[in-house]
Parts: sequence; structure tokens; C-alpha cells
Amino acid sequence: MTVTYTGWWQVPAQLLTKTALAELDFPRTCEGRVPDAFVEGTNWRGRKDVFALFDVHACTPTSSTATQLDAAQRRRMKSRACQDCGAHCQAPLTTVGENPVPARLCPACRHIELLRCEQSRIGWCRALVTADVAALFTGPPAVVMQLALHEPPRTERGSRRPVTAVRAQVAGLDGTVLLDVVIRLAGPRAKWVPDGAVDKAEGVARLREAIGGKRLVVWSADELTELRKLDPTGDHPNWMSADPWITPRTPDRDNERITTTRSQSRAVHAEVAATQWRGEIDQQTRRLVRCLAPGTADRLALLLRRIAATDGNQPQLARVETD
Repeated sequence: MTVTYTGWWQVPAQLLTKTALAELDFPRTCEGRVPDAFVEGTNWRGRKDVFALFDVHACTPTSSTATQLDAAQRRRMKSRACQDCGAHCQAPLTTVGENPVPARLCPACRHIELLRCEQSRIGWCRALVTADVAALFTGPPAVVMQLALHEPPRTERGSRRPVTAVRAQVAGLDGTVLLDVVIRLAGPRAKWVPDGAVDKAEGVARLREAIGGKRLVVWSADELTELRKLDPTGDHPNWMSADPWITPRTPDRDNERITTTRSQSRAVHAEVAATQWRGEIDQQTRRLVRCLAPGTADRLALLLRRIAATDGNQPQLARVETD
């Protein structure tokens, strides 16, 4: 079965397109060969396309003589020597950067340079994240909420059974646990209900008391959806009114930054901010590694305090009034 890669970063070095084979220092041809693999990408028109790949070691040299190749080398204006490590590459080199002069780099040096550029951008975003999260501690009273669904084991056929309970946790920004209750969602005779689960009406009432009148901090906006399912008649914010704190920005777009402390949003979700604050970049794809959820409400509060204290200053906690 022929492999289809979903991005160029997945393609092994020995697999090249027909064009890349022809551009080698000592070109080869794939005429008469069946593609060894395919890769999904974008063509020169900016449209999605699929490109055939061939194993360079299985492709035969072209009919060009040494004299012809030497003449072609003399006519060539662009060097194939990496301007960083000095490697004499077989394929044409791409340029990286703009100021003062774009550098022609080998694939390894190019990858390192792009990693550094991404790290620099994430470092710039981290400062914004820190300021945004720190503002939460001096804003209106807020609490951290987490809703964890209890799903029974799957059936023998692999089908999911209905959720039987939900664990509702609420903590202050200082980490104080204000509520930790398991709410029963299934009938009294249902199986796979955790011990100690309380009736839904009682559990919802306690949850309302813990979060009433306060801003909600959740890990993801999905928890707000679950909250509205759990308590459809309550006055709760929905996922559309939740603020993700920060969206991907670049230094040259600083003037577009929302400068408010988001004091008017009733809810914020922390996953995007935590991911950008950590700034862990996948070494192959150069994409941010998704931050794992802390696991409980008090642990999320601890993460928020760590983010706010990135500059060494402990966050000043706004007083949270309890009923």
C-alpha cells in the first residue's frame, strides 16, 4: 500500500518529486517508475494538491554528460553551499529571512533557523499571556471550575454508554477548594454511578451557590457547554461569551491587541493561554505542543498563579466573597 503523507515535514529525505529529481546537482529521472509515496501540500497557485514522490536511490541518472553538467554549474547563479554550516548540498537551497540579506541554508540549518524564529515569536506572546493572566487576579472576583464527566465502560461491541455522573469542582484563585461534589445524572437503579453521588437537584444548587455572581475560569469552553446542559435554567455564560485570553499574534500586529483586562467577559478558558505560556514547540512540525489539562480545579488555579508570577511577582488576589 502506497503511503500518503499529510505534510512535507513527514517526508523522508530520500523521497523527492519529479521536479526535485531534475534539480539535483547530478540529476536523476523517474520516467517509467510508479510513485513510491504521495504527499499532500500546496501548489504554486496556493491550492491544495497531491504530489508524487520517488525514491532517489531507485531512480536512474539522466542522460546529461559530465561536460553538460559542468557547463550548467558554471551558468548557475545561485550557490548550493549552505551559508551557515558550509554543506555542499545536492538540491537547490531555499532562502530564510529578509534582513539584511536572505540566507541560503541547507535543510538542517533552515529548520533550526525557523525553530528559533518561532521560539522568538512565542517568547513575545508569553509576555502578553503573563500580563493577561495577572490581570485576572486584580479584576472582578473569579473562581476556577471544572466539570469531569463519568463515563461507564463501553459495551462489548464498543459502544458508549450514557454518562452517569459529573464531578463538579470549584476553587478560588488562591487554590482554596470551594466545592467538590459528584452529581448523579442517572436513575437510582443505574449502574456505574460513583459512590457518594448526590441527587442532581442538590448538586446543581450547591454548584450555583459556589459560582454565582463570579467570573468563571475553565480549562476549555466545552465545560461551559456541559454546565448549561447540567443546569439549563441557570444564568450561565455560554462558550460564545468565553474569552480565550489571547489569540495568535505577531510583534508587527501589536497595535491590534485588545488592551482591556477583559473585565466584561463572564468567563475565560485557559487552555490557549497555558499552551502559549509554556511555548513548547514540536521539533519536527514547529507547532506548539498542546498543554495538558492540570486535572483539577485547584491545580488549574496553581497553574494560573505560576503564569501570573512569570516575572517573579506573586499575583495579588482579589477577594472572593462566599455566600
